[in-house]
Amino acid sequence: MGKRYYCDYCDRSFIDDLEARKKHLNGTLHIRNKKLHYKQFRDLKTIVQEETTKVECRKFLQTGECHYGEHCNFTHYSRAQINELILRAREEEQRKLHPEIVLPTVDSWLERRRKKLNPTDLIEPEPLTQKDFDPDLPPSMQPINYKNVLNKEVSTWG
Repeated sequence: MGKRYYCDYCDRSFIDDLEARKKHLNGTLHIRNKKLHYKQFRDLKTIVQEETTKVECRKFLQTGECHYGEHCNFTHYSRAQINELILRAREEEQRKLHPEIVLPTVDSWLERRRKKLNPTDLIEPEPLTQKDFDPDLPPSMQPINYKNVLNKEVSTWG
């Protein structure tokens, strides 16, 4: 039967000889499938460059569908979506150029918020003392205290 060649892009196999492989690799279906495969791994900058040069698809704008789908030569993005992609691409480029700029974290936001609030709004809880705990609690539930640890007998620990 001979060896068979399997094409991952087209999801089909055929006899592996030079002529058959050349014919398949130069076929329009294979080229289209290969293009679609690599299209999904593009970065934002490339998407913006490609989509800004295209004209809007009239069929997609009118009905929200285009029977050509991914193979359409026109863009399926609205002007607002393209502008949003441009902004996102610029932000991504800035992050690459200036990696030392750190995005704000929740902790930094909470700290800024705490500074904005009035000191009277901030009521700090008093630290817990030994009298706040039930003396009948097992040792594993009692707060750790250096003196308690030295005075306890190992046999009484639960």
